[in-house]
Amino acid sequence: MSNGIPLTDDDRWDWLADVAATSSRAAAGNESTYIAVAACSALTPKYREFLKSKVLPGTRIVIAFMWAPEEVLVARVGARKNHYMGTNMVASQAALMQVPKDEELLENGGFSIPMSTVDQDPTFIAGEVVKKVNAFLK
Repeated sequence: MSNGIPLTDDDRWDWLADVAATSSRAAAGNESTYIAVAACSALTPKYREFLKSKVLPGTRIVIAFMWAPEEVLVARVGARKNHYMGTNMVASQAALMQVPKDEELLENGGFSIPMSTVDQDPTFIAGEVVKKVNAFLK
């Protein structure tokens, strides 16, 4: 990506496996909550299912899927200074992006929480995710 070339599925699998393993080890090491937070770009159902399949046994996974329309993402990326990802890369990400729905949703027995980030304060978004995760953990 730093060379302006979109990642392929083959580029992503090892990285997603590392995210799953690292976050589940961190959760296991956090004896007060057994929770870890990891940030990654799990744009499609197959990436999210792959993450779920690679966490350590006994680890529960919840994916907070932050999303916005392509034009909003282009504006955000364009405002960044000295970032590896240019606006030319947003189209490939937006083309792949599939916001979780139906059986993927936490409230339907799945493990995903889609959150639009358009015109939302990051503190509000974090609070909503925490509320939904807490409800899931009860």
